[in-house]
Amino acid sequence: MLYSFQALCLSLLFLFPQLIQAQQFAGAYINNSLPTLPGANLTFFNVKDAKKNSATFLNYLSFNNSGKYLPGSAIKRMIIIIHGLDRDPATYMSNTLSVISQLPASAGVTIDNTQVLAPYFPNGESMVYTPFT
Repeated sequence: MLYSFQALCLSLLFLFPQLIQAQQFAGAYINNSLPTLPGANLTFFNVKDAKKNSATFLNYLSFNNSGKYLPGSAIKRMIIIIHGLDRDPATYMSNTLSVISQLPASAGVTIDNTQVLAPYFPNGESMVYTPFT
């Protein structure tokens, strides 16, 4: 049930962007046991619907080679990774960053021009989660 709710919320982000606003780093802290990850940081996105109800989504967001978040003007592509049943976005993020770092320069895909986002979709056993209030 909780997974269905989160999938619905994520679907709304893409189907009705005019109804929902998200702001990076503005979400409430979520107590979690996700590991820290070189090359990325845990971020908390605050998502509000048209009625100003809000929810926080936990995500990994990649850094550039300087260890900072990519400015919007530098982003040429974005990779959104959806984890599997094991709910391990850190593994998916780590593997993706590793692949990007091994690509030849001729590919034009670097960590300095590619934003990688790995959202975390917990289930009821994974962590405490507060849906829209």
